[in-house]
Amino acid sequence: MAQTPQQRRANNTFAKAEERKRGKPQGEVLRKEKPAKAPISKTWVCKCLSTSLIHLSHALGIYRSAAE
Repeated sequence: MAQTPQQRRANNTFAKAEERKRGKPQGEVLRKEKPAKAPISKTWVCKCLSTSLIHLSHALGIYRSAAE
């Protein structure tokens, strides 16, 4: 299967980067580090906490019905 021009450019870029690394010790080779990403989004954390607080308040009887 033939490469597309985009794939060829990407492969050439990768090959050049690998060629620059050859012959250097492991410590000298600079690696790009991606910033650490949280395993769960802030939205899910907030939703879970708010749901837990609502359930806890109902269990403790903080919310009372208007009929009482």
